[in-house]
Amino acid sequence: MDSTEPLTPTPLQVRVWQKAVTPAPSGRRLQGWQNAPSGIVPMLLRHRYPALAVLFNLPGNMLIGGGGGIALIAGMSGLYRSTGYIITVIMAVAPVPLIISFTEMGFLS
Repeated sequence: MDSTEPLTPTPLQVRVWQKAVTPAPSGRRLQGWQNAPSGIVPMLLRHRYPALAVLFNLPGNMLIGGGGGIALIAGMSGLYRSTGYIITVIMAVAPVPLIISFTEMGFLS
């Protein structure tokens, strides 16, 4: 085989690759995690939006990527709808600007 010839995958390799990169529907992703042996995983999936809000507000969340990393992973997981995600983020981060606005640190004092 000459090094200038292009490599062509076999049909079996193509099918395996397609199955690996094709995203599963959101419902099927959830069903796969529901059968996890630990009791905490199914509970977190049932309450995934409050869990996401808590994750945004955890001290030290920078260890798992901070707000941007959490948002990236949440989006890539496909388990969150965009409207629910936006509402969750607004509710999770709204207390911080409100506290700053209405305390001595804020501009209203």
